[in-house]
Formats: sequence, C-alpha cells, structure tokens
Amino acid sequence: LVAIKILPARWLSSDIHLSRFQREIRAAGGLNHPSIVTATDAGKQDEIHYLVMEYVEGYDLSRVARLCGPLAVADACEAIRRVALGLEHAHAGGIVHRDIKPSNLMLSQSGEVKILDFGLARHSLWDEASAELTTVGQLMGTLDYMAPEQAECAAAVDYRADLYSLGATLFRLLVGRPPLAAAPDLSPFSKLKLLASHDAPRVDTLREDVPKDLANFIALL
Repeated sequence: LVAIKILPARWLSSDIHLSRFQREIRAAGGLNHPSIVTATDAGKQDEIHYLVMEYVEGYDLSRVARLCGPLAVADACEAIRRVALGLEHAHAGGIVHRDIKPSNLMLSQSGEVKILDFGLARHSLWDEASAELTTVGQLMGTLDYMAPEQAECAAAVDYRADLYSLGATLFRLLVGRPPLAAAPDLSPFSKLKLLASHDAPRVDTLREDVPKDLANFIALL
C-alpha cells in the first residue's frame, strides 16, 4: 500500500506552498530509515504535483495523546527514542526537519513511529530556498514546539532546533499539553516573546511518576 500526497490546485499560484512541497520531495527522497516515512516516487502530471509514500496504518501522536491522555513514561520515551534515531539519520545527511511535533509523528499498528512532513526541512546551513521562505513572513514551525532561536531566524537553525522540538513533544506525551500551553490565550507575538524569555516548567512538577533524571534531560533540551 502507498499514500499519495497531492499539492492542491488552489496552492499552485503560491510560491511558498510549491516551495514547501518541492523541498519535502527533495528531503524525503534522500532519506531511508525505519523511523522516517519512505518516499518512493514524485512528479508532476497535468499541473498536479504529487509525492508517493509508504502507507502507515495508525494514528499520529497528537491524536494518540488526545485519545489516551498522558502516555506511560516508558511508552512515551520509546516513541521519542525512535524519532531521535530517525532525526539522527536526517541530521547526518545535513537535513533539519524544523517542524517536529506530535501531529508529524505517526504511530503504526505494529508499534513503529515514523517522521512525516519535511516541507520545512533545511538541507544545509546556506539553504537559499529556506531563507526565501522566511523573508516573506512565513512562520517556520509550530509555536508550541518551536525552539526560541527558530522564532528569531529559522533559516539559520541547526539540528538543536529539532532536539528542542523533540523535548517539547515528549513533554506533551507525558503531561498532556505542550510547555507553552499554560498560557493558551497568548497572541503569536506574545508566545514568541515567552519562548525567548521563559523556561518551560519542569515535567516532574506536573507529573509525580516522572523520574528526576528524565525530567533533568527534558529540561536540558
């Protein structure tokens, strides 16, 4: 089975959407790892841009968290461990995802966790296409999981931005909300200021059964 991702016709006139789709094709096509959804084909047919990927039967981790609430500590850590291995592979190839969050991580029925959506991926430190996306005001990433430096200059971030997002994702799986959700009514600008000036609460102050060493590790991320 395969899944086919198509660029909607209404987006064809948008340079940003087309650039995102093309960079996802470029990133996914160059990666081969059990923790990354495999891309098998891509192309254009009669003005339709498409990307063919393996079909993963399951739920993304955002839906899992909504349905199940906070996960068992061991289950959350195992999911994040698998994602970390996939990111290690991507980073070794010079690719930074820049949008790691629960909804971009698929949990299959067999228990595998796979990274989706490389539409915001940066392919090298001097990625001109990435810089062009940010100069037109595109917010590169999702605020609740975004590293502070990514909010300031998304085109210049490195692998550490993905590690921050991975830590925020683990926080969500353990607690049931992302670190910034303590202030749900903030405007995007206010959230950006909060990112730059405040540390997230320690996860062990919100959940008693989280080991101290794990809480210290998440705090470092």
